[in-house]
Amino acid sequence: MESNKLIAEFMGVPCDKDLYTPLCPYTGETLFIPSSQMKYDTSWDWLMPVVEKIESLGYWVNRNDGDITISNKSDMVVVTPMSSGGIDMMYKAVVEFIKTYNDEQ
Repeated sequence: MESNKLIAEFMGVPCDKDLYTPLCPYTGETLFIPSSQMKYDTSWDWLMPVVEKIESLGYWVNRNDGDITISNKSDMVVVTPMSSGGIDMMYKAVVEFIKTYNDEQ
C-alpha cells in the first residue's frame, strides 16, 4: 500500500527499493518483510509509534466527539470525521497529517 510506504518513509525506516522494511520500527528488530506486508493500517503496535513521533514534533493527536484531530499551537492540521472507527480512523488521520507535513517541509 502506498500509504504504508508513506508512513515508513516518515518514520525513517530504511527500504531497499521499496522491497523490504524492518518488521517493527518501534522495537528496532532486524527481521525484514516485504513492504506490501507492512501493518500500519491494521496493527496498533505499528501505528502508535507513528502517533508518538507526530507528538514529538510538537503536535497533539486527539479524539474529540468521535473525530481525530491533529493540531499544533497555531492551527489545526488534520480533522478526520469518524468513519468506521478504531484503527481505520487513526490511520487515515496519520496519513493525511504526513501528506500535509511533507508538503510544508
